[in-house]
Amino acid sequence: MSKIEFEKQKRLETNLILTCAVLVGAYIGIRYSEAQFIFISAGTIVAVLSCWLILSIKKDGLGSMIITVLGCVTLISIIFIPSYMPATQSKFFPGELVLEKISVDQIKEKILVFKESVLYLTLFYFGMSLLLAHKPTILYVRNRLPDESPYPVWNSKTATMTQFSASLISLKSLLSEKERWIVFRYKFVLVLIDGKIYLVRPDDVVPENAIVLRSKSGQSLLGA
Repeated sequence: MSKIEFEKQKRLETNLILTCAVLVGAYIGIRYSEAQFIFISAGTIVAVLSCWLILSIKKDGLGSMIITVLGCVTLISIIFIPSYMPATQSKFFPGELVLEKISVDQIKEKILVFKESVLYLTLFYFGMSLLLAHKPTILYVRNRLPDESPYPVWNSKTATMTQFSASLISLKSLLSEKERWIVFRYKFVLVLIDGKIYLVRPDDVVPENAIVLRSKSGQSLLGA
């Protein structure tokens, strides 16, 4: 294992530990919010660990850092949302205390359910962040080209006209209806132009005799 791979592996382990610690701390802060000491301690620990996690995952890309910041801010916010309301004795109708207490308990239960739901949402945020940081290939489209592609990028504004002076048309006009719905996932699509393969942006124009390259099954576009 090279030094770079070793450092990346260590960052992954660190990020996983910090993520779990942040989630556990947030859960404790939510479940035991009535205990003032536990509530404040859990909130402080989550805030400190969140900063550490953000700084750690920042080294693996801006996208993963932004998602992590969103998750951490959401967690810290829900921890400090009050989970209960004190019931007070009515001066004029003492019996109203029971009714008020029932109402307060119902509100408390709903707030707790809401907080736990948001906790699960932040779990999704952190999962996406870790994928972007350490396993981005899972999110790539099928048939994605290697990072160092041997094909030149097509630019209709600077490209010379073909030998047959074919008219330029939108690349999307060469795609099927289904392909038009998913082409936004591609930065480039492989297109054969005058016997040469180019990387073409989905919103660019190409000669009308160009051929869009597809997989052997013909079901998927080739591109990056």
